[in-house]
Parts: sequence; structure tokens; C-alpha cells
Amino acid sequence: MGAERRAHEALLRLVMATRQNTRATGNQTQTRILNDAIRLFAVRGYGGTSMRDIASAGGIKAASIYEYFSCKEDLLHASLLEVLDQFHDHLLEGLDIDAAPEDQLRRIVEHHLTWQLGHADIAGAWDILADDQRASEILSPQVREDLERKRTLYYRVVAALVEAAFPGPAAGARAAAIIALCNRAPVWGRAIDGDDEEVAAFAIEFAHAIATAPVPAPAPVSSPRPGRGRTRVARQG
Repeated sequence: MGAERRAHEALLRLVMATRQNTRATGNQTQTRILNDAIRLFAVRGYGGTSMRDIASAGGIKAASIYEYFSCKEDLLHASLLEVLDQFHDHLLEGLDIDAAPEDQLRRIVEHHLTWQLGHADIAGAWDILADDQRASEILSPQVREDLERKRTLYYRVVAALVEAAFPGPAAGARAAAIIALCNRAPVWGRAIDGDDEEVAAFAIEFAHAIATAPVPAPAPVSSPRPGRGRTRVARQG
């Protein structure tokens, strides 16, 4: 029951954080600006993208952007946050918070996959920018902390659900592998001769195999022999 309670609490924290997000739901112009911005930042880089470029992509005047955002740094932050909030909304859509952990995990994996496959452009752009050290340095420490906190919420949910549904060691490692599998679905899915639905079905079975896989104990690390100045490297084969 302890693991199930932790999973329930982790999911509740994600639900509450998503409900409290500050994005302007329903403002189509603002959402379009943010989605265009994150695509261009990912392709051209932050420094190579101007406010005029973003306005041109959306078919609006550059001055119109300043009705919503004070500067380009504000737009970078808002675009990262907007896509993350869209992703969390999609994850939680129709989710039964009182369902069994295994059912919740499967549902969340399904939603993660449909997001990555159905929104491959902005999902891929977000991944590029979130891991771009140069883009990260532009944001203030407070903004970086806020984004990382929200990003970590989802990982903790998956890790808690894996631990509750499939008890065993290294729940965090199994969760990270499942998330990585989902994140890269648009890339490795090209090797499958099928549509998005077939790619998602394959990935769900793959995620289940990861969640239930036995995790081997780490190999013991041998200490160097006394009096030796170098550590030998074992030959392969």
C-alpha cells in the first residue's frame, strides 16, 4: 500500500500543478505565437530567431507580439512553459486517478505516445531547447528552476507508478527508460512499416517489457592490486 499511496500522491501533485498553470487557455493568437516561437528557436537557435521571424511565421505584425510578451527572453520562457503545460494537459485527459497503478501507467504511456506522434514538431522542438545549454543560460535561474520542477513532476509520477505496479529494484531507471522510449517514438517509429496507431501499440508493449524487466545487480568493482600503478583493462572476447 505504501507504493500505491506514493503513486497516488505523485499523480495528485501533477494534477494540481497542471490545474494551476498560468497559460492563457483559449487565446488562439497567443498559443500560435508560442508554438511558432518554439519551432523557430529549435531550428534556428535563440540568437538566430528574431521577433519579426516569429511574427512572419504566424502571419501577424511584429508589434502584435509585444501585446503579449515584453521581450524575446520572456517569449522563450513562455513557449517552453506553454508546450510543457499542453503536454501535461494531454497526459491527464480522461485519466482515472483512482484506477489501479498498472492501468494508470498504461494510460499515461498511451497519452505520452499520442502526444509525441501527433505533435512531433513542437514536442521535438521542446526537447531540443530543454537540453540546449545555450538556451538554458539565457533564462534566469528562477525560470530554469520552475521548468525543471515541472519537468520532474512527470518523471516522479512514472517512477512511482512503475514501483507500485511492478515492484522491484531500480524503478527510477525503468521509468527513465520508458520516458526515453516515448520521447523518441517519432524517430525509431520510422523503422516500423505502419501508421502512428501501430507505432503506439508496439511502443506500449515495449514499455510494458521495460517496466517488468528484471534489473541485474551491478557488477562488483574490483580494487587495483597493491603496488600497481595502472589498472588493467580486460580484453574483449
